[in-house]
Amino acid sequence: MNYGYQIESKKINEWRSKYFDYDAVKHIIKEIEQLANNENPDFIPDIQKLYQADLLFWDQFKEQFYKCNDFYKHTIKGYGKTLKQLEDLVQISMTNKINAQTKSHIKVNFEELFRQLTLLQNFSQANCVSAQKIMRKHDKQTDLLPSGKQKLEVVMSKIEISQLTGHEELCNRIFAGYAKLTGSDERSVRKFLHQVRKPSLLIQRRQNTMSVLFGLSATLTVILIFVLVDLMVIQPRYNDITFKETSYQEYLIRIYLAFSLCIVMLGIDIMVFEEKKINYPVIFDLPASKITASYRTVMFVGQSIMIICLFSIIMCISSQSNFVDIPIPFGYYLTKLSHMMHANYWLLLPICVFFLIHVRSLIRIYKGKSQISKFLQVVAYKLFTPWVHRVTFPLFFSADILTSCIGVFKDFINLITLSKCPDLVMLPLINIPSFMRLIQCIVRYKEQKLFYPHGYNALKYVSGILSSPFSIDLTKRNMTVYYVFVALKCLEQIYKLYWDIFEDWSLFQGGTGAKQFKDKRNKWRHGLLCRRPCLFSSQFLITCIFFDTAVRFSFITNLFKVPLFKLYWFKTFLALIEIVRRFVWSLLRLDNQQATNSENYVAGNFVPVPLASEDVEQTCQVEKARKSLGIRPNLSNYSQTSDVQSTNTIADMPCCVHETIELHADHGYHHEHVSNNNTECRSMKQLMSLKSSPHHEKCKTTANTSSD
Repeated sequence: MNYGYQIESKKINEWRSKYFDYDAVKHIIKEIEQLANNENPDFIPDIQKLYQADLLFWDQFKEQFYKCNDFYKHTIKGYGKTLKQLEDLVQISMTNKINAQTKSHIKVNFEELFRQLTLLQNFSQANCVSAQKIMRKHDKQTDLLPSGKQKLEVVMSKIEISQLTGHEELCNRIFAGYAKLTGSDERSVRKFLHQVRKPSLLIQRRQNTMSVLFGLSATLTVILIFVLVDLMVIQPRYNDITFKETSYQEYLIRIYLAFSLCIVMLGIDIMVFEEKKINYPVIFDLPASKITASYRTVMFVGQSIMIICLFSIIMCISSQSNFVDIPIPFGYYLTKLSHMMHANYWLLLPICVFFLIHVRSLIRIYKGKSQISKFLQVVAYKLFTPWVHRVTFPLFFSADILTSCIGVFKDFINLITLSKCPDLVMLPLINIPSFMRLIQCIVRYKEQKLFYPHGYNALKYVSGILSSPFSIDLTKRNMTVYYVFVALKCLEQIYKLYWDIFEDWSLFQGGTGAKQFKDKRNKWRHGLLCRRPCLFSSQFLITCIFFDTAVRFSFITNLFKVPLFKLYWFKTFLALIEIVRRFVWSLLRLDNQQATNSENYVAGNFVPVPLASEDVEQTCQVEKARKSLGIRPNLSNYSQTSDVQSTNTIADMPCCVHETIELHADHGYHHEHVSNNNTECRSMKQLMSLKSSPHHEKCKTTANTSSD
């Protein structure tokens, strides 16, 4: 890889302008090279231009290097002041009793300061390497000019950035102060802080393990899907094999497949979000303590659930059929095993697993260990009480996902009522997701007093409720009434298709979020297709439009008396493909949300793009190291911190270290709140001025504004 691209990818975003501008100096060397290789017979003017270009090179080189050095000196001086404040706090803690929260706050600031010094060291080393490489390129390409190696040595001997002046001294002071605060020996502190600073090996090991598990689960899932298709479709058609599921088994199978597919598709969406740098943690207002490890973890969980569901379905089918053996390894023994238990008992296996997972999540919520589970429980509660709570993006998004699961709702109602639910009772029950979104639109209209888009959006769900009798058996008894509802269904899908493309995705003329881009004709990336900033290609946008159209109008298969369209597995396929369509819709919906903050779901004028970071989980490693030092982990403080305060350590730090504190939150570090009710804290506040970085202020404003 070209060194210019390599160093560009490793730059810290907040310090990007302070780095040695490798490309600018390299451009001057190219001009010198062109002059040196010029075969012009008038050679004397070229020599003069050559030396003038070389002087320009040295002026630019010194300007860039002294710029880096000035920034290094200013930053190391600021870190020294911050460390002095922390040392004073440690001294106070030796003579005065302080609470555990304040002590933990001091520890976190020590850790942050040490990470900043590490980043500053990497900054200085990167600039020195850039200078050496550019000088070697200068000497190689300009043989007619004096070598710059000696000049470089003179320049580097006079500046602090190449000598890391003060860096080692500050690190030693951090080790001593942290050891005094925790009562540990300095050797253990060094080991712990280096683990906090650079847990890449442990993290890489964890990532590799998760990648292997993800690959194995994906392979097993694909195998079981092929086996299920073979058992349900191919074997009954081409072999003398008969089996018949009961209607209740069919309902349960479709519910299992839909539920597991939702989790797998969520993992695929997260994978695309991370690849395209869509800041889904901010958009979804996810808890700051710990979000998901990555898309691998979500997909591994989803695939594991799908494996359990597929296995139970296969065993259920096998137990009530005359298969010789299931077409997988050890299929003969699995077939024998399936006949040892009734088919209905095999289908109860996933329910038992779901129950155990739910109980475990409730226990973790009670102990304050699982903020994601708590977040999901709160969202579920607010979904079913939409008239009480302010509508946020997670509520809007979850309710829209549920509107694509109306068929699953119908199966669930038939299952629990033993197919005895009257059609007039079934209608309002299957429209619960549409009623949720309708009430949410009304609440948004009352808040903002804007009929567009909230009023027109509400009409979309009203049309869905009016056309819902199309799916019940009562209307099919009178064909005139039935075709009236077919017409209503067509109008509903046309309106929803328009809303998907123009409003939710802001394509073509754009919706409410893309108003600001309508007049910027010269800045269109996709021509007439999309005026707003978009992270996806034109081919993907066109594919999504056609896919959305095809799936939305797949209901017309009910109008034809084709035996294929009446089969159970074909109806199951249509229900599952609708779920896939909804999660494909979510890709462009979040892309639009980040680009335009459509309908102002996120507090702020824009959604910040996540900084480039490794897909890591440092929380577990840091907590293990803290336990080895005798530091009690305080996970409850990591979750609900609204008033974030910090020392100058945080104020002068780049956001890349704690980009996951409030936004990506995979690292799990948090700056805890210093209690104002404690007298010792008041005395310490007189000694140190607590400031918040602009990044933290932005996140705090977002969290406070979007919290209900």
